[in-house]
Amino acid sequence: MKIKSLGACVLVVMSCFSSWVYAVPIALDPILPGVFNNGNGVNSDWVQVNRNWKGLSYYDASSPYFNTNGINELRDYNAAMTMDRGPLGVTQGLYNTWTGTVANINFADQVFNNVWGSVWGDRPLAPVFTDNYQDNFAVRFTGYLAIPVAGEYNLGVLFDDGFRFELMGDGGASVVLSKDGLNPPWDIMSFADPLLLGVGLYAFSLDSYEHWEAGVISLLWQTASGADWSVIPDDRFFTQIPEPATWGILLIGFVAMAAAQRKKKR
Repeated sequence: MKIKSLGACVLVVMSCFSSWVYAVPIALDPILPGVFNNGNGVNSDWVQVNRNWKGLSYYDASSPYFNTNGINELRDYNAAMTMDRGPLGVTQGLYNTWTGTVANINFADQVFNNVWGSVWGDRPLAPVFTDNYQDNFAVRFTGYLAIPVAGEYNLGVLFDDGFRFELMGDGGASVVLSKDGLNPPWDIMSFADPLLLGVGLYAFSLDSYEHWEAGVISLLWQTASGADWSVIPDDRFFTQIPEPATWGILLIGFVAMAAAQRKKKR
């Protein structure tokens, strides 16, 4: 996103750091308890559209982005991500795609690194880029986050322009963060209250998009009240439930079925 000034960045971030101190934590149990180390990364699916592509907001007179090309809102993100990935998509404005496993969630474009690198630090360039055109990209990250120690955490997203993040726990319970529209990377958006998390795996999804100029998406955490935000380490991410745990779930199911059969015979 185009920005005119870096003023007030530090003040905004400091307020984000201090807002958690007196909050009541939100309890969320893992979908699979246990210790999981040596993660294998995050699933990612990227789409980039050209400058002339028109999303749903372009045709909506009530939108602040009426008659504005590109990915401006989450509904434009959804339209871009569901485009045909073949020749038909190219005729509709598809520019590039990339699907694969990434180590963590921490990417930007060159404009962000040039303008905001002194504030937030440089990020690796998004893998969907193949040339100097680095605008109008959308990405979906999915996988599992392994919490190593039970306690209070907060999760935050550094973004430009918009995103939707969902963390899913046991029994279908989940918490969501989202920001629509076009927004500069002035702040890390986090949960208003800390999360009380247990040791184990949590499923997650993170949808993100960038319109033009500076673009960034980073998933971060605070592991103690007042601690600095940091990028979640690579070994905390899994693309799927690790195999031993998968077999463990099946074994529990088989034991339960066998017990039920024995009860029937009695």
